[in-house]
Order: sequence, then structure tokens, then C-alpha cells
Amino acid sequence: MIDAGKIFALQGNVISCEAYGSGHINRTFLVCTDVCNVFWADTAREAQAYFDIGADCLLTNDFQRVRAGLENMKHD
Repeated sequence: MIDAGKIFALQGNVISCEAYGSGHINRTFLVCTDVCNVFWADTAREAQAYFDIGADCLLTNDFQRVRAGLENMKHD
């Protein structure tokens, strides 16, 4: 596999690289580095989508609403 860190402008050192999704023409990979990436979400659906891809830090304008929405999604 080509060293993605040399081709793309990534922050930090690459710690993992795995196939992600099912591209029609191109292959897609999820590349994780040792730098914490911050994501922004103001709805539970957005937050869950980021957590599903392995986000480790999330910013929001309304933590209580997002947290309550995530709790409700767990029980559905």
C-alpha cells in the first residue's frame, strides 16, 4: 500500500488505514492518525454519524439536546 501520509496533507503519524465503504469506481480508505480530530455536530444524527466513523472529539452548540438525542437513538 502507498504511504498515504506522503501523498495527502495529514496531521500526525498514520496509525491505521483500512478499506472504508464500497466505492463504485475508486477504493476508499479510512486513515487514522495520532492527532485528535475535532468534528462539529448540532443534531444527534450528525453526532452518531461521526461516532460511527470513529470520531473521538465532538463540538456542539447544544450538548444537552445532542446527548438526549443520542440516548433516544440507543433505545430505538
